[in-house]
Amino acid sequence: MRKRTLKLLLILAFSVIPLILAEQSFPAEKVPGVTDTTIRIGSAGSFSGPFFLIGYPQTHGLEMIYNKANDEGGIHGRKIVFVAEDDGGIPAKALAAAKKLCTQDDVFLIHGFAGSNPALAAKPEIERSGVPWLIMSATNDNLMKPFCRTIFTTALQASQEGRMMADFAMSMPGVKRVAVVSQQDAWGRMKYEPCLQQLKEKYGVTPVANEEVEPDISDATPQVLKIMGAKPDVVLLIVYDRASFVILRDAYVKGLKVPFVGNSMQMDLYDMLKKVGNYDAIKNVYGCSFSKYPLDHPKMENWVKLRKQYFPDDANIAFNYIACGGAQVIVEALKRAGRDLTREKWIEAMESTKNFQTDFYPEPISFSPADHIGNKAGSFCTFTKGKKVVHIGAKWVQVEKD
Repeated sequence: MRKRTLKLLLILAFSVIPLILAEQSFPAEKVPGVTDTTIRIGSAGSFSGPFFLIGYPQTHGLEMIYNKANDEGGIHGRKIVFVAEDDGGIPAKALAAAKKLCTQDDVFLIHGFAGSNPALAAKPEIERSGVPWLIMSATNDNLMKPFCRTIFTTALQASQEGRMMADFAMSMPGVKRVAVVSQQDAWGRMKYEPCLQQLKEKYGVTPVANEEVEPDISDATPQVLKIMGAKPDVVLLIVYDRASFVILRDAYVKGLKVPFVGNSMQMDLYDMLKKVGNYDAIKNVYGCSFSKYPLDHPKMENWVKLRKQYFPDDANIAFNYIACGGAQVIVEALKRAGRDLTREKWIEAMESTKNFQTDFYPEPISFSPADHIGNKAGSFCTFTKGKKVVHIGAKWVQVEKD
């Protein structure tokens, strides 16, 4: 009798316990950076230091996109909280910023780092932490090597940019003699070497002049005179924006009147005009651009207004918008990942992104499980009649000049 009673009690217990457990409210496992009402997105950029004037505009551009998403109701009932750290353009400071984002700021993902050297310094910490990272605009190819499943980029890779410069220059009518001015740091060489390789292997061209400058150069007269002596048809600029201003100024003074093909640091021709102060010195510059439209294009009108609304004190420059397309990609992936958000679901949503057209990049963005480099196309911009900037694509086309 006792055995039978004990057996019945055990059966009853095992029947009731699951029901009791089912009634309990156990909290779901916490997803880092996600609450019932918020998603924390971290970033880092140069809010101080030598790259301040191109660092903070890019970060404000991201914030503009995330603010817009919040104003439109958020993502599945959650608002984006944007957390930004200053990397100062300095690798050691970038590493500290990455550690803070990954261990203290409780972010769901990181969308940041504009400079290649700071980004390279931050990469090991971000990769080790497992926090998903969409690179803001740093272009060094080594950021995506070896492949890491948690790292994505919508920035044009430096090697691709170098090859594009070579292709664009050689698409110009009558170009046979090419000169190159470069800075030979890690940033410069990542564009320079693929550019020269493309010239040699695809076109059989070796530069007739190959000059090196420092990023902070104040007088480019010696380099300009050597280039003039080589009689090039075109000059390629693989230098920072400030160095290009000096080179173009001195080239005009000495009478070097050939087209200049620049990299993405020469994408903002309106800003270049302000800094150089002489339209004739820069009217034949062609800058490689991450953007689809110039700032005064009708398609940019609403974005310029929105930028002014959120950041009324910011100057309206091209660097404001070059990473905005990446923020649109993040928002889209968050939407497709659903309300039950996890990092794994967001990564899967990113990897399934195909031909997503942003309002900013020249071509659609696509990823796959084996390829996290989403942007493989750029465009070139130049001045046309009336001192207006026009984007002309990856190959040279005739435009009317003043």
